[in-house]
Amino acid sequence: MDKKTVWRTVFLTLILLNLFLSLQVFAAPTLREYLNTGGDSNNSFRGASWLAQTFTTPSEISDSHTVTAVKLYLRKIGNDRPIIVGIRAVDGFGKPTGSDLTSSTVTTGLSGTLAWITFTMNTEITLMVNTQYAIVARCPTGDTPNQPYWNYDNANGYAGGQKCGSTDSGSTWTLYGTDDLLFEVWGNDAIAEITITSNYTGSGYIEVDGSPQTTPYTDTFPVGQVILLEALSPRVIYADVERKVYTSWSDAGNQIHNYTVPMGGATVTANYHTEYRHVITSTPITGDGILYVDGANRTAPYLTGWLDSGSSIDLYAYLFPDGNVGYAFENWNNYLARNQTVTPSTSANYTATYAETPFYGYATVNIVGNATVTLDGSPLTLPDSFNAIAGEEYTIEANGEGGGGGPVIEAGLGFGLLIVFAIVFALIFSQRDKL
Repeated sequence: MDKKTVWRTVFLTLILLNLFLSLQVFAAPTLREYLNTGGDSNNSFRGASWLAQTFTTPSEISDSHTVTAVKLYLRKIGNDRPIIVGIRAVDGFGKPTGSDLTSSTVTTGLSGTLAWITFTMNTEITLMVNTQYAIVARCPTGDTPNQPYWNYDNANGYAGGQKCGSTDSGSTWTLYGTDDLLFEVWGNDAIAEITITSNYTGSGYIEVDGSPQTTPYTDTFPVGQVILLEALSPRVIYADVERKVYTSWSDAGNQIHNYTVPMGGATVTANYHTEYRHVITSTPITGDGILYVDGANRTAPYLTGWLDSGSSIDLYAYLFPDGNVGYAFENWNNYLARNQTVTPSTSANYTATYAETPFYGYATVNIVGNATVTLDGSPLTLPDSFNAIAGEEYTIEANGEGGGGGPVIEAGLGFGLLIVFAIVFALIFSQRDKL
């Protein structure tokens, strides 16, 4: 095969493929509900005398459809008169009600012989599944010499509806239980516009039928089609700083679930919440024995796990860090207490600053005597002792009789204490001292 033949074959193939795709997109309407055989007689309609035939749509949502045209089996006598055909809702008694949902007018084309007359609707509408509708026909300017006739079957040929008649232009209707007017309803498969989105929009949140989509994502699908929805999680915004985590779908489906396209369209939303990681550290010293985070010793710098916005974190900085002789706590970068609880609403950095100091260690404080003594509000039973950390403030309160029975407070050398101090207090009635 020469090159010229090859290119002709490729060109022809592309043309056929394009034609095939066009036919798929612009598929012709198909016959839906109908009664098109068994006609026995004819009914005329003119002026205030109207005719209607009710019909029922399929019960399966996958069979839902639109209405593009209606065909009626008609003939006429006399001259042409405009015929109006509309689709109307049906009330609880099986009678037409309300105004036309869509309609069509034909002015010519009837003859004295029965024939199928097409009424192309001015608006294509989608019919609800498992619902009864009515085809309503009228000829407002018709008269006895000039009127159309609609062929009908009198043996209950269509189980999903029946013939209806009105003599007051559709205000009231009479049902004819065993009669059915011959009709055809034509339409397309119903489609619906579906928007699939997320409460935080952009890329990386959802997949539709296995393909990533940027939210909000909108497309049309056949009604009743099942599509696969997946919420991708976690969606990392900044590595080790911020991420979005899946919470729920608005239709109550699982994180990965099948979704049936409903009639009328819909919006389905994947909901996410935000999580952050926080840095807890110290300066200029780092390592172990410096920080407690949520009740556990942590090596500074410490990166927390993923936490919801507003979650609480308990922070505690040692006054004198282990293994870092010559340093004492100075402040947190938020200037709150050395022992504090924070509730960050976004990613945060908490830094404990330490300063060099010659004063570090502790002293063992002994308290003896006969008085009633409290330490920072807590009662002591004398004799008693406690380790006082250098630089900390303590309140000692004593109440007792005067004389030599008052408490005596002695501060002895503790590990690493650079300054030895001894304090002797003679408390007569009530006294407060701070170390």
